[in-house]
Amino acid sequence: MELQPRIVLFDHKSSFIRALKNSLEMDGFQVNLAQEGDGWLNDYEGGDDQMILIEASMLTRLIEDSKALTDENRRLTKLAEAKAQFIRLITHELQSPISAVENYLKLILGGYVPEEKEEEILQKCILRTEEERMLIADLLELGHLEVRDSFQLEQVNLYYELIKILNDCREAADEKNLEITLEADPDIPNIETAPEQVRSLWCNLISNAIKYTPANGRITISLIYKDGEIQGGISDTGIGIPSEDQGRLFSEFFRARNAREEGIPGTGLGLAIVKRILEGLGGRISVKSKTGQGTTFNFWIPVPDEIR
Repeated sequence: MELQPRIVLFDHKSSFIRALKNSLEMDGFQVNLAQEGDGWLNDYEGGDDQMILIEASMLTRLIEDSKALTDENRRLTKLAEAKAQFIRLITHELQSPISAVENYLKLILGGYVPEEKEEEILQKCILRTEEERMLIADLLELGHLEVRDSFQLEQVNLYYELIKILNDCREAADEKNLEITLEADPDIPNIETAPEQVRSLWCNLISNAIKYTPANGRITISLIYKDGEIQGGISDTGIGIPSEDQGRLFSEFFRARNAREEGIPGTGLGLAIVKRILEGLGGRISVKSKTGQGTTFNFWIPVPDEIR
């Protein structure tokens, strides 16, 4: 008759070992509990049976390692799925403007467009090629953000970069007669980052506020240093964001339903870029919005002790 091996489990105080003992005994194994220094174990010289020594700490490590590998495999699987989805989205988004321009031009060349309508169609072609240019620029920036080592880091002040971007955006705001209020502290500490990242952060947030705020609206920009963090905020009286869309707002290529319905142009990448920039700085961002009543974005960037 084949003998079942005798199993010795170390660390009998472990609840895991006790549970394992019960399970093994139910399967017909002979199980002994032991701890270091037990005389009978030291004198054991073997015999007709086999003895398997199992230590609780070793089992625990094996289980933890197995769990870690499972979690990592799950993370890599999700990453691969996200990458595949991203490639599909890129392909679709890049093809759409090109297809539209191609169709417009074929209509003109085929003689299907009256001469008085040709300029209107050509203007639409220009608009779609501009959308394509913006999309490619955002895609390049998004890809660039994946490689942080590719940036030249230096001490950057968010307040002074904010002023530069505000000057660049002033004309677009004036065209809509928007009132911009600045509540910012110029004495905030610097952070170590790439200047172009800070400019992109401000540009995306401010240009969005201008783009989605109707004429004669208001935009308020705040910037302070508090509790070891730089805290920034941008509030507007714009079209707002539907509550069901806010959870996906920072996803690549996502645009809120009301923005699409109103025909406001955009790539759907600006806020994804903002989130990536802030995450690279160890920061975070939040949004509060109500349809028809405006939107507020707040962000926080930690400042290391040696820089304060």
